[in-house]
Amino acid sequence: MGILSSIFNYLLHYLFNVTGDWGIAIITLTLLVRFLLLPISIK
Repeated sequence: MGILSSIFNYLLHYLFNVTGDWGIAIITLTLLVRFLLLPISIK
């Protein structure tokens, strides 16, 4: 696996351990990534 996929894999499993639900973990990770990329997407 690449470095980036390893980081996302770790974060996803961490969020799953916190929430106990894969769906909520995926949604939370998606929102986190979108929030971090927000400064790049603003023109």
